[in-house]
Amino acid sequence: MFEMEYRERINRVIKAIIRNLDGDWTTEPLAGFAGISAFYFHRIFRALTGETMFAFLPRRKLLRALQIIDEGRFTLTEIALECGFDSGSSLPTHLPQIFQPHRELQTEIWIPSE
Repeated sequence: MFEMEYRERINRVIKAIIRNLDGDWTTEPLAGFAGISAFYFHRIFRALTGETMFAFLPRRKLLRALQIIDEGRFTLTEIALECGFDSGSSLPTHLPQIFQPHRELQTEIWIPSE
């Protein structure tokens, strides 16, 4: 398979996750959605995005939560549940991950098409 096709498949997965952050995203359904075996899915995702799925998912949830927090209309519990966290108390425990000095705060992580 060509790199461009992998990029398109992984971008489809990323878009699906962003549209439904509270989905039950595990390796098998995501790999199936991309049409790639679960074995290769992790390797391809990391090679193209620079992070694992297990790092990407909570980071995307946190980015969405920060956007909603900025709107100032909801409680932290409401925001946490809307973004797919188990409870309102789990949101603050994840916040330090996004502010690690080696990470860039991005609103999107689209893989550029060449």
